[in-house]
Amino acid sequence: MAAWSVAELVIVAALTAACAGLAAPRGAGAMDALRVQGATRAVASALEQARLRAVLRGRAVALRVESTPGGVTLRMYEDGNANGVLSRDIASGVDVPVDAGICVEQQWPGTALAVWPGVASPDGGSAVAVATLVDGQLLSFSPVGTATSTTVYVRGRGPRQMAARVYGDTGRIRWLTYLFGGRMWTLD
Repeated sequence: MAAWSVAELVIVAALTAACAGLAAPRGAGAMDALRVQGATRAVASALEQARLRAVLRGRAVALRVESTPGGVTLRMYEDGNANGVLSRDIASGVDVPVDAGICVEQQWPGTALAVWPGVASPDGGSAVAVATLVDGQLLSFSPVGTATSTTVYVRGRGPRQMAARVYGDTGRIRWLTYLFGGRMWTLD
């Protein structure tokens, strides 16, 4: 059985601490990436569910942007009088919520429905100019599967940016990742 000297134990402890210090930033970066990815997939899933509900139920369905104390919530509403989901019909109770909604800031800490300054839009130009979700805004899906064309941006703490994109003519939803080094979007 080998005995350890105090000097050897100090060296081992110092090396262990140094390795742990190097691994921590990578671990934090990986967690941020996973949170942004999870939040983006949840937004894309909510969009898909709204589209599917509209087609299956034969009535318009929309996700409504609602500012809450915990952050921005996307809540699903269904048309109650065959004229589409409208803010006045939501206020009067004709178009009713069908879920509790998702709030990415609460479910995925460190994420937000926002865009980093300097990130280009997937169509070119500044994403910041088109990224702001407005309280009460409706992201609508029709009974035939078409939709409001939109891009919902999700950012993390570090330089992480993703987006869930709805293509209006088809209602198809894709998620994209922004590559800061190449200053371009990739389809995931």
